[in-house]
Amino acid sequence: IRYLRTSDADLLHTQLEFSIILGGAAARVVRIPCVSTLHTFNAPAPGTRDAWRAKLNWWSLRRMNTMVITVSEAGRLHHLRHGDLPPNKVITLYNGVDVDAFRPRDELARLSGRHDLGIPPEAPVMVSVAVLRKPKGLQYLISALSDVLSLIPDAKLVIVGAGDHGPALHQQVADLELNDSVVFTGTRSDIAGLLAMSDVFVLPTLEDVLPTVVAEAMATGLPVVASDVGGLPEMVVDGTTGLLVPPAVVAALADACSVMLQDPEKAHVMGLAGRDVAKERFDARRQAERLDDLYVSMLRTNKWTEGPRTSSP
Repeated sequence: IRYLRTSDADLLHTQLEFSIILGGAAARVVRIPCVSTLHTFNAPAPGTRDAWRAKLNWWSLRRMNTMVITVSEAGRLHHLRHGDLPPNKVITLYNGVDVDAFRPRDELARLSGRHDLGIPPEAPVMVSVAVLRKPKGLQYLISALSDVLSLIPDAKLVIVGAGDHGPALHQQVADLELNDSVVFTGTRSDIAGLLAMSDVFVLPTLEDVLPTVVAEAMATGLPVVASDVGGLPEMVVDGTTGLLVPPAVVAALADACSVMLQDPEKAHVMGLAGRDVAKERFDARRQAERLDDLYVSMLRTNKWTEGPRTSSP
């Protein structure tokens, strides 16, 4: 409250639970509009501590906030249903990426990235970028790799990221004797280069509101194989920019990956279509313009401007 007063803020934008609850109350005291962004699904088991926190979060959004942003339409519908939020104050604004930072693949980038990882120049390469947690579903992708290799023996899988599920994934690869076909890179900052050296992006997640890395893969011109969950159908146009499969179904995942790797021309066409979608829906500059429009609209219709704001201490 003190900061909002001394900075003479006109609007507050909060992110995540802690700032949403306290920020919404502070904005109400100072009499300025408040918008909050919801980045995840949130429906914990009834009676748990997380359930009470979720209820408090939704209460704050209903009573203290001027507007609520969700990063996918699936997220919007989820919070309308579970949080009982007023439909007229919840909008969808997709996450944005720097599309220009993820250039379409070229032969030099392809060869350079593969050389660094010890991958043969002509090997078909799948890449997945994620925090290594069980809900990301990478265990199903590793299982599917065995079926992919029966059709495409020289295929490689590159897994980028780190997390508490990492040791289990390494052990799974060893148990299935896939060490020669899987590359774990750990945490990397050169995601654009790793995408550029690949042929297909795969995200077998069990639940995601709107995974930004998929937009980055699309901006690179990679076709995408992903689970048909959450906001992914809003990103991947099934059969046009990639393939959507049921979550946790190894056979379907293996089939989709094999189709992509066995038909490079089809995969290339899908990748180009995906880049067009990324530029249209997920360009950070466009999203910033839309957010700016929202801010201006909220300031123009701020009901608190009809009365005096609280003075600075």
